[in-house]
Amino acid sequence: MRNVLRRALAQAEREGLVARNVAALSAAPRAAQREGRTLTLDQAKNLLRSVESHRYGGAISIALAYGLPRGEVLGLLWTNLDWEAGTLRLTHAVKRIKDRDKNSGRKTRIVLSKLKTAKSRRTLVLTPEIMSKLRTLHADQAKARLALGEAWQDHGLIFPSEVGPHRPRQLLAHVLQAGPAGGPRSLASA
Repeated sequence: MRNVLRRALAQAEREGLVARNVAALSAAPRAAQREGRTLTLDQAKNLLRSVESHRYGGAISIALAYGLPRGEVLGLLWTNLDWEAGTLRLTHAVKRIKDRDKNSGRKTRIVLSKLKTAKSRRTLVLTPEIMSKLRTLHADQAKARLALGEAWQDHGLIFPSEVGPHRPRQLLAHVLQAGPAGGPRSLASA
């Protein structure tokens, strides 16, 4: 609200309609900073145990092990995985953007975009456990590709949805829906 008023008064000042932009003199209101929530070691272990056989268990493992945001985990590409070196290069993230297409009927859409800064593009050295999960996932995706034939849509993503990139907020929702009692569901309220 303050920004809109400040811009409007700046335009009015340029046009000579007001002598001074008083909104530019005011200090921006400070939003209350909330402290981030983290899992305890026991909660993280319980979560990893409960998602071990889940389709997105590998995504949760990588997110926990490396502290990656959901969008970065969902933007991981098979082409960036070096099987021999056991490394994975982070170059992309999945994010929601405003849909400018008036005919789409949607306000937003999900896109895979390059990470903006050189610092955010980095290489992860993967643990043997995560490499094993990725090998299993790669084999499972190869079986699904063969089963679906031409209906298979290959986006190159390590953790795709059935139709392409996931909405980042859905990742944990998928895991929470499938979680056993005392598993990840109980962490949603933690």
